[in-house]
Amino acid sequence: EYRADQGEPMRMALESHSGTIIGPDYRKVEVIAAYEPVPELGVGIVAKVDLAEVREPLLFAGFLALGLSVFLILLGAWLFMRIGEPMILKLAQSEERYRVLYESSGDAVMTLAPPSWRFTSCNASALRIFGVRDDEQFSSLGPWDLSPETQPNGKSSAEQALEAIEAAMRDGSNYFEWTHRRFEGKTFPATVLYSRVEVSGEAMVLATVRDVTEENQAIEALATSE
Repeated sequence: EYRADQGEPMRMALESHSGTIIGPDYRKVEVIAAYEPVPELGVGIVAKVDLAEVREPLLFAGFLALGLSVFLILLGAWLFMRIGEPMILKLAQSEERYRVLYESSGDAVMTLAPPSWRFTSCNASALRIFGVRDDEQFSSLGPWDLSPETQPNGKSSAEQALEAIEAAMRDGSNYFEWTHRRFEGKTFPATVLYSRVEVSGEAMVLATVRDVTEENQAIEALATSE
C-alpha cells in the first residue's frame, strides 16, 4: 500500500516507472493515482482522482440494475396474478366440467389413438355397457373386439370400423348405426359418433356409443300396436 502523503506516486514517476496505484492521500481519502515519467525534462507527472468519484457511477449503475430487476420481477408476478392465474383457474374449471360430463354421461365415451386405434381411455358407462372389468382391460381392446365378426350388411366389422375412423379423422366427425357386442358375447344395436379431437397436440378419435336396444323395442312395440 502506498502513502500519497509521502509522495509515493511522484517517487515512482521519477524512478522512470509508470502505472496506477490506490491508497490514501494527504487528506486520508482513498484515491487512485496515475503516474508517468517525463525523461526529457527529468520530471514526473502525477494525476489523481478520489476513488469515491470513480465508484459512484458504478455503484449507481449497480443499484439501478438491481432496482430494475426487482421491478421486472414484481411486474411479472403482478401480470401473472392478474392474467395468468385467472386463465389457469378457468382452464382448471373447464377441465373439471368436461371430466364431470365425461364421467357422468350415460353413454359409453372412449378415446382411440393411432396407430393401433385401440381404446386409450373410457368412462364408467363404457365399462358397464360393454361388461368390461376395468380400464386396463378396456385399453387392450379395439372397436372390432367389441363387435360381431360382421355387420348386418355382411361386411367385416374390423374393416368398417377402420373406415369409420378414417372418415372421422378426415371430415371431423362421423355418425352411424352399428351392431356392438358385449364382452361376454351378446350383441346390441347402437348409434355411434366418432369425433376428431386433439389432446396435447396428438390427433385422436373421441367415440360416443349409445345402446338403443330399448328405443328400438319401443318403436317395434308401437308399430305392432298400430
